[in-house]
Amino acid sequence: MATYSKIAICLCLSIAYVFGFATQALYPFQQTHDAQRFQQLTHALRCMVCQNQTLAESQAPLAIDLRQQIYQRILHGEKNNTIQQDLVTHYGDFILYQPPFQPNTWVLWSAPAILLLLGLLLGWRITRRGKQHD
Repeated sequence: MATYSKIAICLCLSIAYVFGFATQALYPFQQTHDAQRFQQLTHALRCMVCQNQTLAESQAPLAIDLRQQIYQRILHGEKNNTIQQDLVTHYGDFILYQPPFQPNTWVLWSAPAILLLLGLLLGWRITRRGKQHD
């Protein structure tokens, strides 16, 4: 079992290594700062076609087009915030892997804490009832 895990880890690292080189070959930048910006943006944005994949991971035609647009806009000197805001304007907050905390997403962000509190309250009531019956 441990051997299979090691093989799986080596395989995943190899794929990530090759994918990193493939990305550098497809989107060559003169400065490493621009390449880092490209990586940051493509990893922070969701593929609108594939579920649970970033733009960097997805091979959907739309993701390839969006990566190319981001690449061109970075080459033209546009800032990350401008690029990201334009994509949010066009596709909505769903394109962000970390949507901002705002009125339409407060349930999304606060639901884990609310569910945890409800679970603790329920656990406390169950243990309290058990002690009263003893």
